[in-house]
Amino acid sequence: MRFWRPLVLLSVVGALLAPQSAEAITKLEGEYQFQIDLRKQDRRFVWDFDSNNDDTFNLMSFRLFSQPTEGVEAFTKFEAEWNTGSNNNARPQFQYREAHLRFRKDYGGKGFDSYLFSRQNRFWVDNHLIRIVDGEQAKDGDNAHGARVDMWGPNRLNFSFIASDFSSQGLQTDDAFIARLRKEWWDGKFRTGATWNRKNTRLADAERFVTEVFGLDFRYRVGTLDFSLEYAEGQQRDPAVSYRSDDFSPTKLSLKHPGDGLPDDSILKGEFRSLRFGNPDFGYFNVAPSFWYLGPNFRNQLGDGNNDEVGYFINTWYLVPARAVTWTNNYLSYVKRVNQSRHVTEFLSEAYIEYVNGFTSKIFYRNKTTRDYLDGGATKQVQENDDLFAEMQVENRLAWLRVQFRIRDIDTVFQKELSSIETSVNVTETIKLYNRFTFGDDPARSRKGLFSQLQYRPRPNFELFLSYGPDWIGGGSNPVFEGNLEGNADNKDLVKLIMKGIF
Repeated sequence: MRFWRPLVLLSVVGALLAPQSAEAITKLEGEYQFQIDLRKQDRRFVWDFDSNNDDTFNLMSFRLFSQPTEGVEAFTKFEAEWNTGSNNNARPQFQYREAHLRFRKDYGGKGFDSYLFSRQNRFWVDNHLIRIVDGEQAKDGDNAHGARVDMWGPNRLNFSFIASDFSSQGLQTDDAFIARLRKEWWDGKFRTGATWNRKNTRLADAERFVTEVFGLDFRYRVGTLDFSLEYAEGQQRDPAVSYRSDDFSPTKLSLKHPGDGLPDDSILKGEFRSLRFGNPDFGYFNVAPSFWYLGPNFRNQLGDGNNDEVGYFINTWYLVPARAVTWTNNYLSYVKRVNQSRHVTEFLSEAYIEYVNGFTSKIFYRNKTTRDYLDGGATKQVQENDDLFAEMQVENRLAWLRVQFRIRDIDTVFQKELSSIETSVNVTETIKLYNRFTFGDDPARSRKGLFSQLQYRPRPNFELFLSYGPDWIGGGSNPVFEGNLEGNADNKDLVKLIMKGIF
């Protein structure tokens, strides 16, 4: 499947020389990003300057896109990166990044959409409870070349097929195949589906193995009830050796030990979403239970490959009448019996409240208990992890404020108090000031993090940022759960300038 080089050429030629119709589009676009930073610590000289290190990323890219007629598309992209993690050259060098050719046709309720692609992540299907295919897991560093076709027909029938090659220097071959068939019945109330994937791997030393997964999924909706049930089998083996999975034994099935009747290389997951009780006067109480069995020998290279786990999860929420209050209580329990002997339970209770004038608050308590059984089950080790979390935020046209506080591992030798204060102020229509203050009180010391950024956006295609402090401490949607703040990261004196734009 070494067709990526001619595919790049075809994409460029197609974009430049394709005959143009009245609706034709051909355009050259691009983007650039320039970063420099000054650091007081961690460098040979105080406030040393650098524009090419692990925390800066300089980029220039060009994208050539052409749509000569309806349903036909060509695209290719070249870029130069300057970052020690991706390019160790003395200066940036333009390199090929990705390309595709696309053909699409719709015949009024039925049709197809197809791609020939190179170095693109086009690995997705409609996963639900079991992630048989995960685009991030399957993309292999955006180094895949292949073809994809999606077809849809009458009566809500859909089919997808992907074939690709992940070959690299360390592999003689690494091919992947994915197929997905889905059908909806009774105006969408009932859905059935089947998914299959296969990955063939041959290492440079001629060792070869195959991973193959096949799954079925069902979903039925009636009223407010939505029930889903999914089953899959996945195995990894030498293709030269015949393999037979252990048989399904329905007479041995039980709620307490479902693994007694299911093959060791299988997965079974089910969910009710959701059971609803109540009325407008007393409020509504919702329950969404789910369960799963993950066989100890289940294998999957292109999606979720977790195994050796049996558990259930009960998600409940109560809508308080005449108040913008949601009270959530969840309970989780799962056990591992083969690869390790462990039982984990977790309880969470959370209250989310909306106030007037844009104020909201959230508070929750979570208790997690881990029991590890040793010496054949004769002894056990118990670990308790209790967390308390609180948040308050408010937003209007002028500014946004969020305060978070968390006590992690309460009443243990690992207890930490983590807090964060974030503000964002719209100084003018083009200037915004963002600040994030983080604090971590560890058992032996106190840490802090200060990140302040002045953002300037004079037009939609241009941005300029001037910042102080490490942006990685407390970054993300929930600062007090961020790994660096949870760990041992402390503030550093760092000034960074970022300029980016598109054209």
